[in-house]
Amino acid sequence: MSPLERLAWVWTVFNEKAMEDVAGNPNVYLLRYEDLCQSPVQIARELIAFLELDWHPQVEAFLSNSTSSSQDKGGYSIVRNTRREIGKWKRELDQDQIQTIFDIVSDSLPGNLFRDSW
Repeated sequence: MSPLERLAWVWTVFNEKAMEDVAGNPNVYLLRYEDLCQSPVQIARELIAFLELDWHPQVEAFLSNSTSSSQDKGGYSIVRNTRREIGKWKRELDQDQIQTIFDIVSDSLPGNLFRDSW
């Protein structure tokens, strides 16, 4: 297998096992990174409500400042323009690589979470 295929299989097996282990557990909130990037404030509100915590305006201010900055530092920075993160993989991988990944993950539980992305 190529490194790409191995990574796709590791991702699939790891996430499939995790999803199976927590299925039906009311204490687990399944979150896609893409959804957080698309709607950081909405998802944060949902997470905070799920945790039964109170919403504070400082959370919204922080999210607004840290997810829409034009000074995207990349890497592990907490400041990142999340809109640019959505679909980034489509810009960084060629069509053959995307097809290889799709062929591996498409029939899996975690792969089904991304069916609309393919």
